[in-house]
Amino acid sequence: FSGGLRMRVESVSNLVEVRSRSHRKLALHINTDNWHSSSRAMLESLLLNSSDQGCEVVVDYAVDDIKARYQLAKNWRIQPDDATVQQLKRVFGQDNVRMQ
Repeated sequence: FSGGLRMRVESVSNLVEVRSRSHRKLALHINTDNWHSSSRAMLESLLLNSSDQGCEVVVDYAVDDIKARYQLAKNWRIQPDDATVQQLKRVFGQDNVRMQ
């Protein structure tokens, strides 16, 4: 015994794996202010390049008084890594991207 702390672990996970397990969905609020061709292209590239092990994506779309919620198909997922979440927040706005 060295006098220090000891611990026993059963597994080690990175941040993306922890987010994928604890947050099942990424909710994205889209409206006429943040939806344009470049934001659409960026979102498409993230969805097409993601694996089926990422988070499901829910899109809350609002135009004037019309609101809709879309659950994207199971094969359209997003990896919830820091770079991806920050990129979405830059494009769609800080308050328009939530992990659920």
